Amino acid sequence: AEEYYLKALSMRPQSAEINNNMALAKIQTGKYDEAIVYARTAVKNEPESAKYNYTLGQAAEGDGDQNTAIKAYTAAIKIDPEYQLPYVNLGKIYDDNKMYDEALVLLLKAYKLDSGEFAVNNNLGIVYLHKGLYNDSIKHLLSAIKTMPNATHARYNLGIAYIETSQDDLAISTLNELIKINPDYYDAYYRLGHLYIKKGDQKKSEEIFRKLLDKKPDYEKRSEILGLIG
Repeated sequence: AEEYYLKALSMRPQSAEINNNMALAKIQTGKYDEAIVYARTAVKNEPESAKYNYTLGQAAEGDGDQNTAIKAYTAAIKIDPEYQLPYVNLGKIYDDNKMYDEALVLLLKAYKLDSGEFAVNNNLGIVYLHKGLYNDSIKHLLSAIKTMPNATHARYNLGIAYIETSQDDLAISTLNELIKINPDYYDAYYRLGHLYIKKGDQKKSEEIFRKLLDKKPDYEKRSEILGLIG
């Protein structure tokens, strides 16, 4: 694809569409620093395109330039308030920076645009988890998992939300489902081990902890686990 767009750009170097497509191709291969160059050209030539501003935001975010990403996503939203994607990405940036209220405002707007989108429900679940609003977190994480059953991070976060609301049996079943999907999700074993201790099932706890250390001998909490299993 990149060779095709390079050839097209040799004939139409200022084409916003071709520059945007090249930026997207670079993003797909993780070449964010190169993607930014093409995305900037696209926006320069069509500044009122929400789509091109969104692409610039993606490229900048991937390259670690959050300031540019925030500006680009904000511009995309201003140009087209019905465009869901920039709300989701901007909300994630705010959540990563612990600006949970700002993230929630954006993600709730995205939710109104399409309540069935995985990323919206998943990210809402994460923000509510960070804010300690666990029942709201559970609601949205369940919706996310319904859309994408193999979403391991969503299942892990759901397990944490169940733990925080003392729904231990649901937490155990959720985390056990998770390690069936991804047997190398080490933190899930750690949480399960502690849940079984809480339920008084020392044998099952030791089994889980030993399995974790077999899979990940240098697990960061190895010393704690060795103390627990004697």
